[in-house]
Amino acid sequence: MFPRSLILVATILCLTLGTSYGQKALAPAGAGLEGPDLVELSLGYNYIRLGNAYPETRNLNGLEFSAFVNATSWLAVGGEFIAGFGTHSFTVSFFTKADIDSQRYVYVFGPRVTIWHNRQFRVFAEALAGGALADAQLSVQSPFSSISRNVSDDSFATALGAGFDWRIAKHVSWRIVQADYLGTDFGNHWQNNFTASTSIAYSFGRR
Repeated sequence: MFPRSLILVATILCLTLGTSYGQKALAPAGAGLEGPDLVELSLGYNYIRLGNAYPETRNLNGLEFSAFVNATSWLAVGGEFIAGFGTHSFTVSFFTKADIDSQRYVYVFGPRVTIWHNRQFRVFAEALAGGALADAQLSVQSPFSSISRNVSDDSFATALGAGFDWRIAKHVSWRIVQADYLGTDFGNHWQNNFTASTSIAYSFGRR
């Protein structure tokens, strides 16, 4: 199993980076920057590349939603929800064809730290943990019969990664890219997955 202590190490690293960089980013050019709004919400497109997924679909496309509360100018706490979907077909035999629909639902929570920023751009890192739900529907068709099966499972999940924001208005940013290592533990076997997203973030409220 993937050592969960790595999540704690990554969290401590994020907090350390935030402490050392968050308060002095671009000093003195960054001096006088307005602090972040209290709440930040984002919604956008997400891509998941599954590892060790055969015979499931390896490439999933879907949505990602996040909600974070800025505790300080560099530290935020919140969570992300990811939904990915994919389908593919393969030939079992000369007369038999199989279709598989795959879904992944990921919900992770934890800290996000700003490691560099100026008035327009921001770079952040995050170390999140939570759970994931996998659901797959298998349909096998032949000239003589049709069989359908549904399989689902729950798993621990962790997301370790970073993102890059571009502020396009006072309360609106384009999250140009966010990339995370996504680890899951379905069937007591560790899977190394990758996820990338782009989204629009909206912030509001004052600390």
